[in-house]
Amino acid sequence: MELKEMTAEQLLEQRSALKDQVDVEGADLDQIEADVRAINEELEARKAAEAEKAEVRAAVAAGEGEVIKEINKVSEERKMYGVESVEYRDAWVKSLIHRELNEEERAALSSAGAVIPTMTVNAVWDRLIKKADLLAKVDVSQFPTYVRFPVATTVNAAASGVVGTTITESSDVVDYVDLVPNDYVKLLTVGADIEHMAIPAVHDWIVNNLTDSIAYAINKDILVGSGTNALKGIKESVNASGTAIPATVTKASILKIMASLGSRYQDGAIWIMTPEMFYEKIIALQDFEATPSTMGSSSNCSVTMSF
Repeated sequence: MELKEMTAEQLLEQRSALKDQVDVEGADLDQIEADVRAINEELEARKAAEAEKAEVRAAVAAGEGEVIKEINKVSEERKMYGVESVEYRDAWVKSLIHRELNEEERAALSSAGAVIPTMTVNAVWDRLIKKADLLAKVDVSQFPTYVRFPVATTVNAAASGVVGTTITESSDVVDYVDLVPNDYVKLLTVGADIEHMAIPAVHDWIVNNLTDSIAYAINKDILVGSGTNALKGIKESVNASGTAIPATVTKASILKIMASLGSRYQDGAIWIMTPEMFYEKIIALQDFEATPSTMGSSSNCSVTMSF
């Protein structure tokens, strides 16, 4: 039986038996000494383990909080260079600009397949939401592959009737919209000035330049799109009948356009226009001294400018 499988009493009995064999003629004293030493080490290890458990129990009972013990230094190093860590982010940036990597950084990038750091993805998305104004105003679904959504093309009004009588239902018509994910790609050219920047500064430079370019492309796609295996765009998706901007813009013509929006969409509606339209034609209609805020005041709507 292995020593680890024996109880403390069995270990003490075996040690006592070994000591009795010392005086036996022809006994292998070296083996007896080694066996006694192994038993003593096992007993000491168990004693130390019990003392540690008692310490933990006492700490928990006293309400001292969680007891943390370093178990494996290698595991801590791997955690330090996880894809969500600052260390991995810096290693990733170094690899992009061909700066020297240490052994841990090379191992981290190799084991992770040099994937984009979590911190970089989050930073790009957070900045995109701020820079691409329209991105925060549309529903965004993140799927890696093709996805199909059911969409009601005909929605009938709710019907009412006398209690207890038969009510004829009007079925809605449901169609489907197929969505395929698209990638936005921007190639950045790194200049010599990058060599004199700290790694966190280089990371911010990458994030800022990526998002500035991509934000413009996203705003454009949401507004006009291409309509071919890509975003169709708001301009091509809505019915422009009766909403054309006249050559001479008046308050009445603008209100007519706003009124043409269905009643169910009025509350929270967002009106998108160019800076030229907003400043030269809309603001010019306002009489700031007499009526500082008249247009659109009857509806919970807002105006967004697209540059």
